[in-house]
Formats: sequence, C-alpha cells, structure tokens
Amino acid sequence: LMGTLNGQENSGLLTIKDVAQRLKVSEYRAYELARQGVLKAIRLGKSVRVTPSAVTEYLAQNGG
Repeated sequence: LMGTLNGQENSGLLTIKDVAQRLKVSEYRAYELARQGVLKAIRLGKSVRVTPSAVTEYLAQNGG
C-alpha cells in the first residue's frame, strides 16, 4: 500500500466497497489489487482508501 495520510482530510477517498463496485469486482479482489500495488491505495489505520484518480488510472492501464 502506498502509505498513510497524516492529518489530511480524507473526503473524496473511496472505500474498498466503492472501488469494488466501480471496478465490478469483489471486495476481496479490490483488497488484493491494493495489497499487490496494482491499485494505488492509502492506509488509514486499519482502513484502506483509494483516490478516484487511482481507479481511473487502473482502468486506463487494464482496459476498463
């Protein structure tokens, strides 16, 4: 995972559930993509968040 946001506003960040819906994959698969670094993600404590631009970038690179 890419790292953490320290003290920054996390509005606009997507949950894994949101990402899974946008990519039309399971939540498990979305977590795996983030864990593998294929999908850029941010760890906030125990939560994983993804920027909308990271989803767009993933789709552009993977034929979405």
